[in-house]
Amino acid sequence: MVDNGKGKREEILALLGEAKSNQNEGDLEKAEDLYRTAYKLAEESGDGRLAGAALGQLSILEEAKGNTGEALALNEQSANLFMAAGDAPGLLLAKRSRGILLLKARGIEEAIEPLSFSVGLSLQMGSQYMIETLREIVGVSRYLQQQSRLEDLLLLGAGINEAIKKFESEVHPLSEDQEMVWFGEMARAVSGMFSAVGFLVSVANGNEEAPDKATIFRIAREAVHQAWLVDAWTQIAWRMVEWITETLEEFVDALGIREEWDDAEMANFSLDVHAHDDPASSHVDIEETDIDW
Repeated sequence: MVDNGKGKREEILALLGEAKSNQNEGDLEKAEDLYRTAYKLAEESGDGRLAGAALGQLSILEEAKGNTGEALALNEQSANLFMAAGDAPGLLLAKRSRGILLLKARGIEEAIEPLSFSVGLSLQMGSQYMIETLREIVGVSRYLQQQSRLEDLLLLGAGINEAIKKFESEVHPLSEDQEMVWFGEMARAVSGMFSAVGFLVSVANGNEEAPDKATIFRIAREAVHQAWLVDAWTQIAWRMVEWITETLEEFVDALGIREEWDDAEMANFSLDVHAHDDPASSHVDIEETDIDW
């Protein structure tokens, strides 16, 4: 006897796979038709996970066409379907995608909520999800730099920190899970690093009250140390030390710490990840970060 439910699911998966192939090959019109067909079949069969997947891909296509409003609407429908289906990986992907959409369309203020939500959810789901989310957020920093909006990193860092604090207060302390301790500390390091860069750039641009030079240099030095931690954990995949030293180098004169910066040879700060047992011994395999989104 044929399991019609299983057969329908396989048909939908095949449609999604074919649509993705067309999308990758640049045939967006064909891909859209296939995604819509897949969504209709998934909806009819009551498969919220696959319906959400189809809508998520349609959201990406709408963004590519410049229809941000429609992309956001489809993304929200996708997230709601994943939520109703109890599909945490799908919900995480939808929320991360929403954060990127809002970042590019409306700015960091509206992107903070979905990006922070993604960090909190990733902490509940495990190491690989946490890595994927942090990789996206590191990509956000590169995008903000390209857009000359580094000051926005102050808000992004604060949002990540709030997500970690909320997780620890509402779920459980990270110290109770040895595996997640590393990723929680990595998230804290990314948060602190971004907050520091955002603050220092704001000071350099005259948009924040400047503390004394010793405090400014201490903040810069600690930010580089946090970058070192992230590079150690990821075996320099994201090249955070290189990024942060090159970024801050552009602002040290405006910050009035050129002498301290040069004396400490911060511009030549480097990391041999294999020379340290802790935290490099806890490193994870991770892809390099780009911002092709």
